[in-house]
Amino acid sequence: MRKPFRKPKLGQVGDYWLTKNPDRNGPNDAWCRTWYDRPNQQTRRASLGTADFHQASILLANWVVENGRDNSDIRKDKVLIEAVLINYWNQHAKNLPSASAAWSGLCYWNEFWIGKTVADITPQEQRRFRKWLAARPYMNEGSIDRVLSDGRAALNRAVKWQELSDAPHIFGMLTAEDKRSRQPMGRPIVPLEMARLFDAAKSRHILMYIVIATNTLGRPAAVLDAIGAQFDEPHNRIDLNPPGRKQNKKYRPILAVTPTLLPWLKTISEPHHRYVTFGGRAIKSIKTVWETLRTEANLDNRVTPYSIRHSMEWLARCANAKCRRNRSASSSDICRRIPTLPPRSMLLTSRNIVRRQSPQLRA
Repeated sequence: MRKPFRKPKLGQVGDYWLTKNPDRNGPNDAWCRTWYDRPNQQTRRASLGTADFHQASILLANWVVENGRDNSDIRKDKVLIEAVLINYWNQHAKNLPSASAAWSGLCYWNEFWIGKTVADITPQEQRRFRKWLAARPYMNEGSIDRVLSDGRAALNRAVKWQELSDAPHIFGMLTAEDKRSRQPMGRPIVPLEMARLFDAAKSRHILMYIVIATNTLGRPAAVLDAIGAQFDEPHNRIDLNPPGRKQNKKYRPILAVTPTLLPWLKTISEPHHRYVTFGGRAIKSIKTVWETLRTEANLDNRVTPYSIRHSMEWLARCANAKCRRNRSASSSDICRRIPTLPPRSMLLTSRNIVRRQSPQLRA
């Protein structure tokens, strides 16, 4: 076994010392801050930007005081889990669109792992954690996976920012096959059922919602967030991503406006006004009014606001297939007409819907 090298290295401060790049070892070449990356078992260098040894020593000392940490402080058995969670929340998660969900998940982690270090996150303890989560109210496999992903993200971020030497593997509840075989958030509906929804819409705001949803395939949140500034009338385009909102995995594209949708979008003249409003105020959720609409249309409770999105995508694929003389339309063809998702994601989503489509749709 190799014995540890105990003699101080040149200009060493803590776990950092001074060297020059082997390929640039001349008197006019810059000194480098050097350290040993234990997880990857490699020596790392970062230039200090000066060839003067005395100045480089001062720069190294200042950097260690402001940023450096001894490797013994970031070992798994030294780092508290709550410290990792707090840093993740303050420096990243609180700025996410899903901040409220992330906060809830981190609270579950903190409640169970309080006072423990990262080294305590063993496979056996993780199994106990999952059972503990399953006993919480309103927790299913998907909810538990969401909580686990929050802690996994916090641990991985700590490693990236050198606050933790390495992170344990966090096991999930659902396998990749389980996720692919999950039921959609709303079953597809046939054109006749879509017509019944239109007929049952007695108020302007729910009718506006259905018109925008059927013509853009936007998710419910994207439809409710739509404002006048997103409509580009000169170019006949609508950007489903509101100004100032960061794109995330729930992709919101720029779409061509259909002739059906065009007159509805022209009803809003103020850029900051929303399209779907009730009493002049924005609507945060359409759940209650949708239940009323569904009852009036005499549809089952598997028909949700997502049913419009799932059905229109499948109907567009059928229309494209007929236009191509019964040849199946490619994902890129659909994305050009209804680019609600990047091509590969669209393909995977449509395959899942096809496997679970209703007999009426298959007919």
